[in-house]
Amino acid sequence: MREVKATAPETYLGDGVYASFDGHGIKVRAPLGEPLGDVAIWLEPPQLRALVEFARNEYRKAGI
Repeated sequence: MREVKATAPETYLGDGVYASFDGHGIKVRAPLGEPLGDVAIWLEPPQLRALVEFARNEYRKAGI
């Protein structure tokens, strides 16, 4: 398997959402502030493809 390097620490996506790449998957993080902390999910390539396909289908149905 080839080695993949992580990218910059985080990228701000908007609306309080940040993303980063750890060399394997995408971490999507939403800071909720104190005392709640952060909510984060990690998307590996199959889940990211599924999410993109889901969004594509939903936008198509909505005429966007």
